[in-house]
Amino acid sequence: MVAYVKIVMKILIYVLTYLVPKRKNTFITSTGRRDGMGAQVMAVYSAIAYCKAYQKAYVHTPMGHVDHNFYNDPYKDPTGYEYDPDLEERWVKEVNNFFSLGLNELQVKDINYKVLDLNNNILIGILKYCFFYHFNTVPILINNYQIFSCVDRVFEQYHILQDSFRKKFYSTPKTGYVVNKTKDCIDIALLVRRGDITSDYAQRYTTNEDIVERLTKMKAMFYDMKIPYNL
Repeated sequence: MVAYVKIVMKILIYVLTYLVPKRKNTFITSTGRRDGMGAQVMAVYSAIAYCKAYQKAYVHTPMGHVDHNFYNDPYKDPTGYEYDPDLEERWVKEVNNFFSLGLNELQVKDINYKVLDLNNNILIGILKYCFFYHFNTVPILINNYQIFSCVDRVFEQYHILQDSFRKKFYSTPKTGYVVNKTKDCIDIALLVRRGDITSDYAQRYTTNEDIVERLTKMKAMFYDMKIPYNL
């Protein structure tokens, strides 16, 4: 089963990297994830970067469900807090507003194109594209939330788009979300991805030694610049 998934993913990456960029009237979106906000935001950033690299139009679809909201999620909250669908709706709306990923983007609600889903039943979606859609010019909206696998080949797009991402992020107030902010001091939070990301994923895995080395360099830089920080 694992071998089958790997083969299908390789075919998908080939289709998205070499075939889709050649097709006209092709739009890209990223939706359908049900994990945490960080993973979903990164998926959208990747979709935008993909479109930038291959000259496609990105279509924004707001997040519909965001996991790890421990105060309102009945399956994750250890205190037994009663689930409220209205709170869930407000939570998702708040996350969408916080990141403002759809700022200055075409909205999915404003278009009515045929959707080709490359998230579920991926092999069927690939066959549909290769044997039908690739050879016509009917406008289609391709949905894939793992498109970061293709953007690894054009990683510089993240750097090119960083100002655009920052404008989206800072387009809404953030003061109410800052925790333990120290005046005149930079707060640094370190997130280490483990669990599903192991050394088997060499391109996405960062070793403990690399992390320590980077932190050491960062501390030395702040020390030389006489900038106080909290890590």
